[in-house]
Amino acid sequence: MANTERLNALRKVTLAREEVGKTRTNPGLTDTQRNLVNDTYTAFLDTESTLLHEVLQDEIVALTSHADALAKLASRLQRSTESLKKLGATVKTIANVIGVLAEIIAKAASVGLL
Repeated sequence: MANTERLNALRKVTLAREEVGKTRTNPGLTDTQRNLVNDTYTAFLDTESTLLHEVLQDEIVALTSHADALAKLASRLQRSTESLKKLGATVKTIANVIGVLAEIIAKAASVGLL
């Protein structure tokens, strides 16, 4: 599933969860109905969590790919003319920053912080 589709699904699930959340406070629900609504709410929370995790994984892959491409360009720039070496150093710095960001997000996601 593409990231755009996941984000659209996430929006719909979030809206549905919010609607179910409002229903949870209805004082006219029987115990059976309340349990059903609570189970539905929990299912939506789990679905949101899964969708968010998948979106994050896709973004980590994309960031890593961008960092790798920038690092290759930086290397080529630094091996080029003297006038492009400084630009190459700047691009290399940005590539490193993006790579570290991807690593941080991946580690935070892997331990459940995201």
